[in-house]
Order: sequence, then structure tokens, then C-alpha cells
Amino acid sequence: MEDVKSNNTNSSKRLTCGHAFHPECIMHWFRTSNICPVCRVEQNEDPIIIFKNAIEDHMREVYADAIQTLERQVAQHRRRYRRIVVDDEEDEEWRGQ
Repeated sequence: MEDVKSNNTNSSKRLTCGHAFHPECIMHWFRTSNICPVCRVEQNEDPIIIFKNAIEDHMREVYADAIQTLERQVAQHRRRYRRIVVDDEEDEEWRGQ
């Protein structure tokens, strides 16, 4: 692993826990996580995470109806699938008798 300077610059980004990374590397990491990849400390006070969370919250508000509709559809499909599985299991039990 390459050493990174300790200050925030164009070539380094220091997290609130003190660990420093190349900006491209930590931005890639922050796409899926809000914690430091080294010590696992939450980075909720980091400006990048604050911005990311604000965007996610805004998107949830904008698409709230679509998300609810999708969640209902998923629940309906799961119920249907369970009924199919139960029916198939009952058929197999009946055939085995």
C-alpha cells in the first residue's frame, strides 16, 4: 500500500478517524459503505458521507410512491411463490401416500 500525505489535498483524503486514502480509492469505497476500510469507524461527519446521505434521502422522498409500489409488488410475489411451494409440497405428500 502506498503512503498518502496526511492533509486533504487533490492527491489525498483524510477521514475523521485519521486514516488517509487516495481520493479515487475512498470515493469508490464510499459508494457502498460509510465506514473507514481500515478501522471500521463510522464516517457520518465526513462531508462526502453527509452529501451522499442527503442525496439518498432526497431520492427516497422523490421516489417514495414508486418504492412503496415496488415493495407491495415484491410482497405479493413472495406470497404467491409461498403458495405455489406449499401446494407443490402437499401434492408430493399426497402422491407418496
